[in-house]
Amino acid sequence: HEEELKDHISKNSNEVKLLDDYAVEFLKPKNVSAEKYIALCEENDDFVYIHVEAPDEMGHQGSAEKKVQAIEYLDSRIIGPLCGELDKRGVDYRMLVLPDHPTPVRLRTHTADSVPYLLYDSTKTFDGPQAYNEETGKTGGIRFDRGYELIDHLFER
Repeated sequence: HEEELKDHISKNSNEVKLLDDYAVEFLKPKNVSAEKYIALCEENDDFVYIHVEAPDEMGHQGSAEKKVQAIEYLDSRIIGPLCGELDKRGVDYRMLVLPDHPTPVRLRTHTADSVPYLLYDSTKTFDGPQAYNEETGKTGGIRFDRGYELIDHLFER
């Protein structure tokens, strides 16, 4: 699989595997498959970073419909299948889902608003809100004043 993905996979200076998906291509159903994301887990890497630009780009375009579609694709084509595969393998994992910044459709630009995040831990049960959105991001969970502190929270056990 990695040979097919070589144009999309890179490693940063810390040897963290990165996969970027381009926004326009992401919205074309034939271009997004769980297999390419699952392939990232084949080597038993401790950390994989997947960056999907589509929801941000749809915010810049001012398209609420396409932004919702991009988020639904993110869930159905990447997050769901990836969690399903890791669960099937019996792997304990944590997954952090968040935008890199808010891009409201009505403003069509980035804002300095708080960034909602979802941290999923396959080893724990959850009783909190069943929604992931800006409102639950403002009112629920643990907040961080400095975004970089979130990575420490991800790696806590």
